[in-house]
Amino acid sequence: RPLIWKMIVSAVIIIIIALAILLIMLYFFTFERFYRYVVELKKSRSALKDTEKALQESEDRFTKLFDSTGDAIFVTNIDEDIIEVNQASCTQLGYTRDELLKMKMQNIKNEVYRPLVAANRQKIFELGTYTFESVHVNKDGLEIPVEITSRVIDYKNEKLILSIARNIGTRKESE
Repeated sequence: RPLIWKMIVSAVIIIIIALAILLIMLYFFTFERFYRYVVELKKSRSALKDTEKALQESEDRFTKLFDSTGDAIFVTNIDEDIIEVNQASCTQLGYTRDELLKMKMQNIKNEVYRPLVAANRQKIFELGTYTFESVHVNKDGLEIPVEITSRVIDYKNEKLILSIARNIGTRKESE
């Protein structure tokens, strides 16, 4: 009997040692993977922060450029809804940005040019870019002669029209 007990005790000791070795190996392999995961996660978070910062800087530069021009800029969708304007548009027309974003291009045209909006938009879509004269009417009813250069742009898988309207009132008076 003592021999059997010795063999059992020896077997249990060998099993305990083997389990201990397995657990130590598992710990180190798992710890190493976990450590690499944490390091990669930190790198990814850092890269994401850098990308977010770069995106914010790019958006700030775009906004400054967009709003610093003296010409009115309008972005409209296929249904003629105004979906973006710059500060010059608001200043020139006397509307707030929110008011303009609820309007269509027809709403800022005088009676003579209002019926031409659809034909001009069709030419813009056909040609890709088109320059023409028009007359905008500001909130107070003042008519502003403008030269508009429009082009089709792709934005988020949508065809939009970007229009730059230059006030040509002084030029018209000279003519």
